[in-house]
Amino acid sequence: NGFSMTDGVNITCINNLAYNNLLNGLRLFSSDDSKVESNNAHHNGEDGIRILTNAVRNVITGNT
Repeated sequence: NGFSMTDGVNITCINNLAYNNLLNGLRLFSSDDSKVESNNAHHNGEDGIRILTNAVRNVITGNT
């Protein structure tokens, strides 16, 4: 993964490049109340942004 967030609370991930990874560009697992905004996450082996089980109340906007 380009960026992997596990068991994170109130994390801000803004304006990052996360592409050409073997897996996901951005991955959130068990991450609550975090902000993922204006990130460039494409051309990855799997999803650009993947939200997994137990991730709640996250704001995900303006990503490509």
